[in-house]
Amino acid sequence: MIIRDAEERDIEAILNLAFEFEEYLDDLDPPPDSEKVSRETMHQVLIDGFSDAKHAIMVVEEEESVIGFSDIWVYPEVIHGGNSAYLNNIFVTKKFQRKGIGSQLLQETIKKAKDMKAVALHISVLPKNVIAQNFYKKNGITWEIKMYEMHL
Repeated sequence: MIIRDAEERDIEAILNLAFEFEEYLDDLDPPPDSEKVSRETMHQVLIDGFSDAKHAIMVVEEEESVIGFSDIWVYPEVIHGGNSAYLNNIFVTKKFQRKGIGSQLLQETIKKAKDMKAVALHISVLPKNVIAQNFYKKNGITWEIKMYEMHL
């Protein structure tokens, strides 16, 4: 198993994983049809992200197949007196879950955030996503506040 920075050649594999992740999240909390994002839009966001120094995507590769990914954005934040990283996604395909791979990916993602001069990591989790909440707790990440979200 290898955890590495994503490359443009990984885009299709990341998109496939992103759609698998979306199906899981939709089962927990179905969005209105108007909020469904097209594959083309997701593809363009990935392309744009590769050229943005504030964005990092990491992938987990097993036997030359991408089986997981994470992505963070890093921005200056006044309250923390430095950069904060926002973990947008972390996902390992179902076949490889519960093998410690997600924990290793999280640790590598945290290292990447530190390399990008982040002093804090922000994570949002759906209230119904107990599996993710337990995953973060198991990895020493706890929270006291909820993130509120409004789609614009």
